[in-house]
Amino acid sequence: MNVGELDLVRTSLREVLRGTDAAALPRALLESGWSELVDAPGDQTSPPDADASSGSDAAAVLALLAQESGRVLANGPVLDLAVVHAVGLPADDVTAVVLPPVPARGAVAACRSGPELEIDGLAFAGVGRAKRLLLVTADDAVAVDPAAVTVSPVGGLDPDLGLLSVRGTVAASESTPLADRAGAIAATASARRFLAGQLAAIAAVMLDKTVTYVGQRHQYGRAIGSFQAVKHRLADVQVACSAADDAVAIAWEDGGYFTALAAKALAGRAFLTAATHCQQVHGAIAFTAEHDLHRYVRRGYVLDALLGSADDLAWELGERLYASRSVPRLPRL
Repeated sequence: MNVGELDLVRTSLREVLRGTDAAALPRALLESGWSELVDAPGDQTSPPDADASSGSDAAAVLALLAQESGRVLANGPVLDLAVVHAVGLPADDVTAVVLPPVPARGAVAACRSGPELEIDGLAFAGVGRAKRLLLVTADDAVAVDPAAVTVSPVGGLDPDLGLLSVRGTVAASESTPLADRAGAIAATASARRFLAGQLAAIAAVMLDKTVTYVGQRHQYGRAIGSFQAVKHRLADVQVACSAADDAVAIAWEDGGYFTALAAKALAGRAFLTAATHCQQVHGAIAFTAEHDLHRYVRRGYVLDALLGSADDLAWELGERLYASRSVPRLPRL
């Protein structure tokens, strides 16, 4: 897929994401040709810490979906599409993904307790449309009947996201295997890549909005963007955003577990840096409904917490490096 084709996909995605209700978003994407774009033959996510680069059209389109959904603060279950693809299901499969609860360090959405499967996780708006729920356990990925769980709104910091709590107990015999441990790891990596893309996009939008603001806001007879302290803050945000963008691009190209983990950590750090400095530069208006910066701040904090915060993932990266006594080879680095 060339640059021109990707630009056409980007334009189409923006139209669908901005003009569609959260619950209807997956169907709208499918009707716009989503399944034809991502169901590329032979495109499989690499095993953990693999060096091979898929370079697939599907990965490029998923990366675009993550970026654009982050930029417009899309509320639908768009992440589900990336995970469904990672476990080898067709793009038009009506499956909702249940993520681990927060805090997520070491947590899974479902645990086996004897003959039963204990479910405690989070899902995005639109679970009611799903024919089955996809859950990652410590050993595999399974599907269960949505009727077997209790779903309730989370609310919290970003109620507009429509995050839902999913809980229940299901007999292990009533769950359907979807993937082995390698597939479950691939599903987690795919979800982290997607969240990283959204976080990187949110940080970039916050920086763009702040650059515009400091050029318009005047103090002491000149734009505050001319003040050195403001320049230093925004320079820090730019550096963090550039690092996150590169890490996310590498993660999509590589398709491995390690690069996905690193991308999510760096994208989360970029968001946190942007949240701190952009709010500080905006001043009090950033905390009001008059300006929409607060919407990006609230969304970013929630997305950073899912599947491991920036701090949690930095610890996991350190533990992996310490245990292996080696630094993995990464593409383009």
